[in-house]
Amino acid sequence: MSDNIVNSQFGLSSDSLAILAKEQAVGEGVGRRQGENMNEFHSAMKQLLVLMLNKSGSDLFITVNFPPAIKIHGEITPVSSDNLTPQHAEALVFSIMNEKQKQEFLNTSECN
Repeated sequence: MSDNIVNSQFGLSSDSLAILAKEQAVGEGVGRRQGENMNEFHSAMKQLLVLMLNKSGSDLFITVNFPPAIKIHGEITPVSSDNLTPQHAEALVFSIMNEKQKQEFLNTSECN
């Protein structure tokens, strides 16, 4: 599925998830970072969650080497054509987690 089809299907502009496609070094300890980059990831995560709600999605998948995806009526649907790097995936999920959730994720590589 091309980026244009995904974006028009879900009402996303190319810029709305541009942070996911940036090839910047996010650095070590991303979950503890403060400032502009984390705010951008927090904003991108909020957009993904709002999109999930607007499309009656039941799950949001943030997985390394895959694009962000939403489960809609039992079908997993990518919402971008860009695969997430390990740094981007971690930054996205850490941007909305509290300390307890971050610890759970660091210990188990999962958090529901």
